[in-house]
Amino acid sequence: MNDLNVETLATLRSYSAPGMDFVAEVVGAFMSTVDPYMSRIDAAVAVGDCEGVHRAAHPLKSSSMQVGADAFAEVCRALESAGRTGDSASLAQLNQELKVSWARVRPLLQAQLG
Repeated sequence: MNDLNVETLATLRSYSAPGMDFVAEVVGAFMSTVDPYMSRIDAAVAVGDCEGVHRAAHPLKSSSMQVGADAFAEVCRALESAGRTGDSASLAQLNQELKVSWARVRPLLQAQLG
């Protein structure tokens, strides 16, 4: 799975009006939400709060998919699922994978900001 889905970005670009960079707007809005959600996930993982992980991972997964951060979204999906099913044993490893995935996709998304 690619870190950044160029087809998703092309679709977003097709929504841009002349003189408007819709991709930069959407990606910028997404990037402003990542750190707060990841902080919530960190805090929930630290205390074994599966429901808290589920609640934070779900919107992060959805918004990641909207900007084409597919590999990152897949880790969010796994965290969301682990939280929903109460699989607290997987949370720390998945949270680490989330951080690694974010480190890979963040510069790719930043490049979309122009």
